[in-house]
Amino acid sequence: MNLFRVSSVNGLSPNETDHLAWFEIEPTSGSTAAAAIRLQLNIGITRSQAFKRSHKMPNIVFPAFWMEISFSLIFDFVESLILISTLLSLVPTVYSKLRA
Repeated sequence: MNLFRVSSVNGLSPNETDHLAWFEIEPTSGSTAAAAIRLQLNIGITRSQAFKRSHKMPNIVFPAFWMEISFSLIFDFVESLILISTLLSLVPTVYSKLRA
């Protein structure tokens, strides 16, 4: 049974643009060109029969922690990765021509 819903948290309005984790992969080299990882830690607080003072307290979600880590490679570096990947893909062809 899920006691907590987004609607039970006052003041939060999550949207996919600001809260989604994502990666951009450069297709030629397969390198991660940019990324954003976002994390929020929520603490669920429920009333307890053991504590008399909490009997009138509503079940709440307390947003305790928010973290975002993001990076983006500069375009020149991505171009260098593509060049290196292209040159490395030519090595077997050049090697086989030299051996023949």
